Amino acid sequence: MIETLQQYIGELIVALGTGAIAYFTGKKKGEAELRQAQGNALELTQTIYDGLVADINERFQELKAELASLKVQLVDVEKELEECRKSTNGYKKP
Repeated sequence: MIETLQQYIGELIVALGTGAIAYFTGKKKGEAELRQAQGNALELTQTIYDGLVADINERFQELKAELASLKVQLVDVEKELEECRKSTNGYKKP
């Protein structure tokens, strides 16, 4: 039994060494792939966020312009109402 082990001890050491190297290389590769995937996810999240902010800003500007237009219309309607009140001031119900 010992003779058999002695005969293959070199191959056993090489196999264990190769296995250890493969394990640590694979582990480092896995960690690198994980960091790359996390980086890609972060970039995608940032891209989506930037698009969302741009859309919200565009919509805000549209609503701001619409509000300004409505304020002008309100002033016009208030003037028209005042003119109607003045013109009907002397009107009496029968």
